[in-house]
Amino acid sequence: MFSFFSSSTVGRFAAGLFVLAVIAVVLMTQARDDTQPEASALPQSASSVSGNSERENDVTSFEQLSQDDINRMQKVANEAAVTEQGLSVVTAPLRSRPDFVSPLEWSVLKQVAASRDNSEQQLVNLVNNLRFNKQVDWWQQNHSIAPPALTDRVASVILESIPARVAAEDLDVGQAQLLQSEIIDAMVIDADQRQTMRQREAQKIGVVFDIQQAKEGG
Repeated sequence: MFSFFSSSTVGRFAAGLFVLAVIAVVLMTQARDDTQPEASALPQSASSVSGNSERENDVTSFEQLSQDDINRMQKVANEAAVTEQGLSVVTAPLRSRPDFVSPLEWSVLKQVAASRDNSEQQLVNLVNNLRFNKQVDWWQQNHSIAPPALTDRVASVILESIPARVAAEDLDVGQAQLLQSEIIDAMVIDADQRQTMRQREAQKIGVVFDIQQAKEGG
């Protein structure tokens, strides 16, 4: 199964799971082994991966691709979520596939968006949610081993994205607050600064955070 959704303290994200479920159905029809290459802590650009890029960008029949082809495209797309393009929020109109969305994901997301009202904005929302999930997964797997500058940048982008994901109902408030705490605990050493940052981030999702009570509760 693809690496961009992992088991964690924040659970699974609803929209991401829906996309994953649809992709899983597509893959199951191919009846091939699901062997996922191990991801690197450092992102790799799409242009640095050998292969037929034209084939990857213009996939018309995924059944004709080998599992290795799909895994390779997925790995490149996942890693692109923490490159400069991936760290920028996508806005409408979205005319081409972002690097952090694999051809298979792009096909699924476009079909899902096309079935909804305001399909153009729906596609942007789905792409941004996928981007968010990939970044969370990368951070959870790599924040202790990746370069600190990249880890902090990705963590900051995730924190900035959380209110929008809550507003879009892709993430509930409880999950959001747990994720905020997980990131802040890893980023900030000083206990007082940590509590202040928790309060500031919680307010962005409509949660009233009492610093004194939090200190007394440990």
